[in-house]
Order: sequence, then structure tokens, then C-alpha cells
Amino acid sequence: MSYGSNVGSHDPGVRRVDRLHWLRCSQSEASIFAALLVLVLVAKAPVLATPFYWDETLWISFAHHLAVRPLWQVFPGLHERFLFGNRLPGLFLPMAAVFKVTGPSIVVAHALAAAFAFVGVYFTYRLASLLFGRVAGVLAALFLLFNATYFAQSAMFLADLPAAALAVTAVYFAVRRRFPLYWASSLYLVFLKEPVVAVPCALAAWAFVVRVRTSPRDAVLDAARYAAPVPVIAGYYVWQWYATGEAFVHYDYPFDPFASDLAAVLAQLPRVHGWLLVEQGRWVFAVLVLAAFGRRDFRRREVLLLVLLVCAAGYSYALLYFLPRYLLPTAPFLAVLAAGAVVTLLPDRRFQLAAGALLVVWLLTRLEPRVPFGNREMDMGYLRVVAMHREACRFVERELPGRSVRAGFPLSASLSRPELGYVERRVAVLPGLRNASGPADLVVAGFPGAIDPLEADAERRGLERLRRFGEDDARVTVYAGAGAQQR
Repeated sequence: MSYGSNVGSHDPGVRRVDRLHWLRCSQSEASIFAALLVLVLVAKAPVLATPFYWDETLWISFAHHLAVRPLWQVFPGLHERFLFGNRLPGLFLPMAAVFKVTGPSIVVAHALAAAFAFVGVYFTYRLASLLFGRVAGVLAALFLLFNATYFAQSAMFLADLPAAALAVTAVYFAVRRRFPLYWASSLYLVFLKEPVVAVPCALAAWAFVVRVRTSPRDAVLDAARYAAPVPVIAGYYVWQWYATGEAFVHYDYPFDPFASDLAAVLAQLPRVHGWLLVEQGRWVFAVLVLAAFGRRDFRRREVLLLVLLVCAAGYSYALLYFLPRYLLPTAPFLAVLAAGAVVTLLPDRRFQLAAGALLVVWLLTRLEPRVPFGNREMDMGYLRVVAMHREACRFVERELPGRSVRAGFPLSASLSRPELGYVERRVAVLPGLRNASGPADLVVAGFPGAIDPLEADAERRGLERLRRFGEDDARVTVYAGAGAQQR
């Protein structure tokens, strides 16, 4: 042993072999980095100029409001009460800083989202490679990128995908015990979205559990290291509560982010479970992971960590207001578990690659729009709705100029805010229902797109239908309003 160590440290030939091995590994890593980067760019470049849609209109408005102010006014108590809705500033603060240089831009905002998407894909590769080898790393990266919700959200200005990217980055550095990098990435993570505080909490719980039997003192110290971001963000919530009267998100209308009672939790739990482990083909990954449990290579502490992260960051939404995209922070860990299961169940590398390729092809078929309800943000079906909304908004702007319009969200925002990409000039939009501010010249209603039941109301009142865009499951209808009929 000692002799081998001396040879390894002094023989020029051995040092040269070591350097060549390191160089080959570095070149291989650089090639994978470049390949994943090109893949993300090619996949998302065609949609970077897509107009902002649905909740994007809210998040980008925060960036626009902050971009015309000193950036320090983002902190609680230094701006008007409802300006940022007590949202954490991790997404819109850097965007506002960029906008101060570039000016507001749809492409730049969506490019930032795509950059986060790449970070998530790359560190998913690194984490799976660390735990299960490079084949698993490549498969996990592809499993994540072609997750239908991740793929759709990877060019949308929302906080869920950046939270997923920073979550897997933080966990990678945590597993490697690179604490300065872990603290940096996890601090950024907890300032993106409130529920992702579950990630450092899960890491701290895991560190304590795996070390408490051998050294309770070390277990407590490790747990404290991993939990370091928690008191920081808790202090921020206390400050925000003191400055605004609300610790968490709040708007100028009633909104409760928490489930009200046990019955509500039990009713929501199956929906959360379905979107976490069943929908969009994730049931196949769940089956693979279950099949791999008990195998020697799958009995490791890090597998326990991944399962704990999925449960903590996923099932906690049974207690909270829930949308399917909120589960994105769990997606990288599910991808790593699935890729690890593939290489564990199939020891032969050729079979691993073949099975992985089949799964990737199958995921690609799931990218097509499949969800026949909601706003379609869970897959690429949102592009169809955006195109329909843009066509309707341009019809109102160009064919019916100067008319007052009543519309529900998000069409109200699309018509009245040119920076969102739907119209060139602002269209006057009356708020609320038809009797809130007098009759309107036009009523623009549709599904998905109008929270207020404007379409049913317009049909009941027999308003003249001027134009319909889209189809029955996703449509926008422009009606001649009562104001036009009174002229």
C-alpha cells in the first residue's frame, strides 16, 4: 500500500497517466455540459418570444415595477403595500436588474427561464452521476428536460422551475458537503418560493437521522449546517410581517394559501399524489423505483434523502393551495431516482442505454397537449391558448379600435398591457362584472381565460357574437356589448 502510494506520488509516468485521465474526464464532462446546453437552447429558442401568459403576467409586472425604482425598494416596508404581493424577490429582483440594462423584453425574460432550466438539467445530471454513474446522469437529465410540465415551464417567467433548478443544485452541493456552495444556492432557493424551505429542512432531517446513532453531536452539527438557510428566511418573514402585517403572500383581495381543515387536506391529497407520481407518465418511474428498492445499489443513504425530498416538497401541498406546476421542485429528484432504478435493475450498460432511450422517446410523446382542462400550462398546450388569445386581442385592437372592453383575467391584462406581447397599444378594459363600471362596447370572454362567467352572461343576455376564436375546449368570443347597442 505504502509503496504504491509512493510510486503514485513520485513517478513521472504515473503522474502523466493521472493527468491524462483527468484531462479525458474533463473533456468528457465539458462535452456533456455543451450537449445539454445546446439541447436546451434548441428546444426553447423557438418559444422565447411567446407573449407572457396567465400568472406570468403577475410575475413580470413585479419586475417591471421594480425596474423603474431603486432596487433596494424591493424589501418589505419600502414600497406600496400590495405592489409585489409579499412575493419573495428571488425571481423578479434579478430580472428587474437586467431590465435596467436591456429594457423590458419578453425574449430576455424567457431566456432567463431557459437558463434556469439548463441549470436544473445540468445539476440533475451531476447528482445522478455522483450517486449512480454517468449513464444514470445522462438519463436523469433527459428525464427531467422532457418531463412535460418542466419542458413547458422552461420558457415561462414563473418561480416554480427556478426553484426546481436551485433545489437540485443545492442538494448536489449538500451531498458533496461543499457547504459554502450549498449555503449560497440554498439561500437563493428559499428566496424564490415559500414552500421550498422544505428542501433544507429535509436535508437537515436526513443528516440527523443518518448520523445520530454513531455520533449525536455530529448529527446535530450536520443538521445545523444543512438547516442554515431556515433561520435566515424565517427572519425575513418576521421582518415582512412587522412591515406589512402579513408574513407571507398577500393581495388586495381575499386569498388563503393554507388548507382550511382536515377534510380539505384529505380531499386534496389524492390530487397531489396523482400529479406527483402518476400523471404525465410518472407512474412508470414510480414503478421502476419501487422495483429497485431492496437491491444492493439502491440501499444507500442518498436514496433515502431523495425519497424524503420528494415527500417533503411534494405532499406538503396537501396542506397548501395547489397547482400542478408547484410540484416542479420534486421533478429533478424523481428523475434521479428513476435513472438510478434503470441502472440498478439492468446491470448491462447496453440494456441501460436501450431502456433509457425508450423511456425518453416515450416522454417525448407526452409533450403533446393532453390535459383537456385548466389553462394548459402543464404541457405545450399553452402555446395554442396564447396564440388564440393573441389573435383575439389583435382583432379587438385593429378591427374594433377605440371601444371600451370588459374582460376577465388574463385577457384583461393581455388587452391593457402592451408589454405582455398581445397588443401594440393599450386597450381600455373595464374591471369586474358588466355592471361594475357601466356598460362596455365589447365583451371579450373565453375558456380558458375568463375567471368571471362573462361568456355565459353574454349568451344569456343575447349579445351579438362578433367573432369566435379557437374551439369548444379553448375559445375566446368577442361580443358587442350593451354600450355599443345603446349608441
